[in-house]
Amino acid sequence: MPLKWASDAATGAPRYIHDPDIVSAAASAVCPGCGSKLWTVLAGQPQRVRPTAHFRHVAGTPRTACVVVAARLAASHRLVSLGYIDLPRRRVTAVSTGFSGEGYEGWGEEPAQRVRISDVRMVDPAAAELTLDDGRTILVDLTGERVEGEAGRAVITINLSDPALAELDVDELRARLRLLPPASWCSHWRDRELTSQARSRAADQARQALDAWTDEDEAGFQAQLPPGTDPEATATMRRETLLHRTVKSILEDARRIRAPGLHVAMQRDAPDGYGDGWDDHRVEILWWSAPAELSFEAVELERRLGHIVPDVVGRLAEPRPRILGGMATRVQRGDDEDEDEQHDEFPAHWSEAVLIEVAVTHKVDEEKLRKIRQIDLPTLEIDLGSMGGRLTLDGLRKLVVDGTDGKQWLHHPALRTRRAVLRYKLREHAEVLAYQAHIRAHRLERLLETPSSQWAQRYLLALRAFCDGNIRIERLRKKEGRLRRRRHHRPEVAAGWDLTTGGGRADPMTRACV
Repeated sequence: MPLKWASDAATGAPRYIHDPDIVSAAASAVCPGCGSKLWTVLAGQPQRVRPTAHFRHVAGTPRTACVVVAARLAASHRLVSLGYIDLPRRRVTAVSTGFSGEGYEGWGEEPAQRVRISDVRMVDPAAAELTLDDGRTILVDLTGERVEGEAGRAVITINLSDPALAELDVDELRARLRLLPPASWCSHWRDRELTSQARSRAADQARQALDAWTDEDEAGFQAQLPPGTDPEATATMRRETLLHRTVKSILEDARRIRAPGLHVAMQRDAPDGYGDGWDDHRVEILWWSAPAELSFEAVELERRLGHIVPDVVGRLAEPRPRILGGMATRVQRGDDEDEDEQHDEFPAHWSEAVLIEVAVTHKVDEEKLRKIRQIDLPTLEIDLGSMGGRLTLDGLRKLVVDGTDGKQWLHHPALRTRRAVLRYKLREHAEVLAYQAHIRAHRLERLLETPSSQWAQRYLLALRAFCDGNIRIERLRKKEGRLRRRRHHRPEVAAGWDLTTGGGRADPMTRACV
């Protein structure tokens, strides 16, 4: 293929075979590939095709890829006349591994842009350096084969190894360069910044999925972790701690929660064993309230109340809402069923505070529940372990603040009052009164059938137990009287000595009573 482009022997600038200085022999040319001197053939005669004008090596000069290198030289320098180059988008990715072992991807990105070129310099036969208007430089790999660049330097790769470029004239070459092969980045000026941004986003993705936390959080967790803890147990504890703390933070920020409704039911079945068609009769009374939107004026985390430390204590904002509910009575008589509903007659106010417990793998045990009942405050449990699927921070926020799934009341003072009301209504219901009358009638029959000798024996046993109890009471009363008299006449007791703390010696009987 004819060589129509060469390098100026003095300046290294690209020279076309029809350049005026080449035609007039004012400038000499060298091969950009092998560096040997070139002769001109038919220079300045563009109308000639066969043979065409070209540069010629000295006879016997070894040549390898001179035409390809000349094509690269011509193409890269024509970029200056074009005036710009389109740089592709630069995207750097990073992966962060979560507690579960799953990877989360993040990226940093520099958008594609068109930049102006002010100068081009051939670095070697395979690369050129572009200088932009803003002073930045880009190393262009002209082979299209480079994969990685130099740290801190912008390197792109463009395949300009087509020998056909070497025989194009200036105008054809300029038109050809408007359709450059797509460039790709080997390295970018902002790679470090983009990598840091990608890692930060990947870590944030893991945290958003509640599968990771910060280095400071991990250091605090390790400081409180008992030595020798099993790695599998450590992973479970780490996630449980993260979910606990996240839910508490959500409630502290939101200062509100949607609480599920209250529900209590009581029933009375017909008496067994009496027949007469009563076996499948039942009376049931239910009371329920709708879900409530609770707003807090203050949220306290892990503040001790009595003998317990609730996860969250929420102080309800004034005015506190009222607990409005409904009541339904169902009477079942075989296949027939009657139902009656009515509004709550006596709506109650919410307590001043609401306790919230967060359960992941361990729920509130019986001992803590007993202490909660002693405090007698509404206590809501959020069971994250029952929420299937993969949790995210936004999804968890919606579940905790706006949802009712996984929430249940461990204790509520209103339920105690409602149970008492339902118990009274159930006891006074006409159907239950009919049950009781039925029971009394059958009981009277059994009582009348009991022989008098059996009644006499029961009476004697009861009388004996009554007398034995009175005798024991009288003996204890006499013993306590003697002890009181002894204490009154002892000088150390009169002087204010306390026998329970060792301030004097007491007789064995006195010590035993103390």
